[in-house]
Amino acid sequence: MKIAIVFGKGLDGCGVEKFGYEWKRYMPDEVDIYDLQERGFTRSGGHIKDSNSFKAEDIPEVAEKLNNDYDIVMLNSYPSPLHKQTTVRSFFEDLVLKIEKPILVGLMHEIKRMNFDRIPLHIPIANACDMIFNFSTETTYAQDISNILTNKKLGERIARMKLPFTVSDYEKYWVPHKNKNRSCIYASRWTTMKDPSRIIKLWEKDKEFHYAIHGIERSIGAKFDILDFTEYEAKFKGYTFNNTQCQSFGPYEYEDGMELIASAMFGYSGYNLPKERHNYGDRFEYAQMEIIAVGTVPIFDIDYGEYNVAEDGTKFIDNKIAIWSDRENLEDTISQIHELVYRPIEYNDMLNNGIEFLRREADASNVIPPMLKHITTVGKATDKWSVTDLVEKCFGSQAFERFMELSASQIPAFGAKEVIEQQLSYFEKKKRIVDSKIQDLNTSSLEEFFG
Repeated sequence: MKIAIVFGKGLDGCGVEKFGYEWKRYMPDEVDIYDLQERGFTRSGGHIKDSNSFKAEDIPEVAEKLNNDYDIVMLNSYPSPLHKQTTVRSFFEDLVLKIEKPILVGLMHEIKRMNFDRIPLHIPIANACDMIFNFSTETTYAQDISNILTNKKLGERIARMKLPFTVSDYEKYWVPHKNKNRSCIYASRWTTMKDPSRIIKLWEKDKEFHYAIHGIERSIGAKFDILDFTEYEAKFKGYTFNNTQCQSFGPYEYEDGMELIASAMFGYSGYNLPKERHNYGDRFEYAQMEIIAVGTVPIFDIDYGEYNVAEDGTKFIDNKIAIWSDRENLEDTISQIHELVYRPIEYNDMLNNGIEFLRREADASNVIPPMLKHITTVGKATDKWSVTDLVEKCFGSQAFERFMELSASQIPAFGAKEVIEQQLSYFEKKKRIVDSKIQDLNTSSLEEFFG
C-alpha cells in the first residue's frame, strides 16, 4: 500500500509537520511526503528532512502522480489566504478534484472555527474528500461538517484521529533525576490555549525556584502576554539568575528544545479549553507528549486532566502522570513541585507512569494501524456532491454563477461561517470580505443545515 501525505501550506515545523513525520517514521517504505513550496516558515523542516517539494506550476503533474502511484492521498494542510489566488484555485481544481483512484482523506488539525475557517475553499475541499478526520466526532469542526455535508456520517466518513508518536525515539534525551536542573520550563510556540503566562505567575510566587519560557516569536499577542512581562532574548545563550523578571526566549531548533526540557525537572504545558471542552478530543498534544517522552515530569492544566478520557475509560487526571495545575491555586502547584524535587523515588514513579500511559494512548503502533484500517474499510465514497450541487445546497440556486466569478478573481472563503451566515465571502490577505453582489439566496438552506 502506498500513501501520499500532502502539505498544501508547506512544511510549518509544528505539530502538523510532526504528524506527517510520524507516519513516515512508522511506514517508511509506504509513505511519501509532498509539500507545496510558496511560503516560508521559521520552523520549516524541523521534523521532515526528506520530501517531494513542488511549486504551484507543478500541481497538475503532482496530481497525476498521486492518481497513478498511490492508494491513499492524505491532505494534511491546505493553502492559506496568504497564498496566491492562482495557487489556491489550482490546488483545489487541479489536485483535489483530480484525485479519482486513491482514497482521498482530509485531515483537520484545527479545532476552533475561527481557525479552520481561515482555510480557503475548505468546505468544497472537505466535500471532495472520501472521509475527513478531526480529533473527535464531538468537536465544533466535526459537528459543522456533518451539518453541512449531510452525506458524510459521523463516525464513518467523519472520524476521530489521534496524533501518533514514537515514544522510544526520545529515550536518548533522558537525564537522571540527580542531574536535572531545579527548573520548570515552557518550550513551545506562543498561543493563549497553552497559557504560557502561567510560568510568569509561578515565578512571581516562587522566586526561589527557576522558571523560564522558550519558543516565543515576536508578535502582538505574545507582546502583551509574555514579552512585556519578561526579560526576553531572541536566542537562548544560557540562564541568568536573580533577575528582576522571569526570562523568556525565542524559537529554538527541535533538538535543542528537547534537550532543554530533558534537562529540567519539570516541563509545563497549560493547554486548556474550559469553555470548549467538547474540543479536547481525549488526546495529548505533541508538546505535552514530548515533555513526558524526554524523561521529565509534566505540569498540565487541571481542567484538561478532568475532561479528557483515556482508552481504558479513566480520566487523565485519575492517572498519576503529571502535576495537575489549577490556575486559581498556584500555591498547590508550587507545593507539589518542591515535594518532587527532593523525592526522586516519587518523581521517577510519576515519570514511569507517564511513559506507560503515553505508550498506550499515543504510540504510533497503537494509533496508526486503527486509523489505516478505518480508511481502507470505509473506502471510496460514491455519493459525493458536485461543486455546483454543493454551492446551491449551501447558498441557493442563484449562487453558483457568482461563486465562480469570485473564484476567478479572488480567494473564496467558503467555510462553515459562510454557510451559517448565508454569505459568500473572500479573503484580502488575512481579512475576510463579505461579497455584496450575491442576491436571491435560498435562505431556507440555513434551517435545513442548522435549524
